[in-house]
Amino acid sequence: MNTTLRALSVALAAALIAPSAFAATAAIPTIDFHGYMRAGVGVSGDGSEAEWQKNKLGRLGNESDTYGELELGSEVYKKDDVSFYLDSMVSMVSDGSNDNETTLNDDAQFGLRVNNG
Repeated sequence: MNTTLRALSVALAAALIAPSAFAATAAIPTIDFHGYMRAGVGVSGDGSEAEWQKNKLGRLGNESDTYGELELGSEVYKKDDVSFYLDSMVSMVSDGSNDNETTLNDDAQFGLRVNNG
């Protein structure tokens, strides 16, 4: 076995063993992930963009835009019956009118939930 392959094998073994060794000595926080995404294309007979009853119930598939939400959360403190859970959510919407659209003015939410027993 040449030196490069041996070094790679040792590095790979260390990388696989390290998380379990770290978990035995320190608590690794759990990060909860939730997300939602939808995208649709609506085209009329003359080739222009089209939507139909976008704000109605059961409308999924009638949109001609893209929308997504990304939510990350984690319990950041817990002692006895008291815990703090930090939650964040970012949303993004694009009407598809440009090749590249910014998320500069889109929504972001952050919250801290306190649980008492």
